[in-house]
Amino acid sequence: MTKLSTLLAASAAAGALALTGCGNSEGDQQSNDAQQQSTTQAESPSTESAGDPQSEKGGSVQTAQSAIELAEKEIDGKATELDFDDSRWEINVIKGSEKHEVVVSPEGTEVVKKEKDDDPADQEDVDALKKVKTPLKDALGTAVDEKGGGTVDEADLTTGSSPAWEVEVYPEGETDSVDVYVSAADGKVTDK
Repeated sequence: MTKLSTLLAASAAAGALALTGCGNSEGDQQSNDAQQQSTTQAESPSTESAGDPQSEKGGSVQTAQSAIELAEKEIDGKATELDFDDSRWEINVIKGSEKHEVVVSPEGTEVVKKEKDDDPADQEDVDALKKVKTPLKDALGTAVDEKGGGTVDEADLTTGSSPAWEVEVYPEGETDSVDVYVSAADGKVTDK
C-alpha cells in the first residue's frame, strides 16, 4: 500500500505540475501578446503627420539637400526632380539614359526605396542635364533665400534652350507656395 500511495502522490504531483506549467504558459503567452502589442503600438509610426499642415508644406532646405546628395550617391547619377510627398523625399535621378526613383526619409538620411524605371529617361531631360552647371541642391538654397526663408515642396528641371530649376517654395509664415526659377547655367534667379 505504501508503494501505491507513493505512486499516486507522485502522479498527482506530476499532474499538478503539468497543469501549473500549462497555466503559466498560457498566462505568460497572454502577457507576452499584450506586451508585444504594446511594443508594436509604441514602435509604429504615427499617422498624425499625414494631416499635419506643416508636413504638407515640404521640408527644410537642409534635409532636401541631404536627401539629394544621398540619392545621387546611391545611383551615381544626377537628380532632376524632387518632391516632398507623404512626409518623405521622392527624387528622380538620371544615370546615363536610365531614370531611377529614390525615396529618402524626411530627415534626408536613409534610402527607404529605390526603383529603376522600365523606360529610359526622356531625351529632353538627358540633354537638359548636360547643360546643368548649378546642381539641384544648390538651386534649392538660392530659391529659398530669394523668398527670405521657408520650406521646399518640390523642384523640377525645365527643358529647352536655357534649362532652369523650377522650385516650389513655401515662404516663412505663408500658407501659399510660390515658384522660383533658378538658372541651371549660372545659379541666378530668373523669370523662367
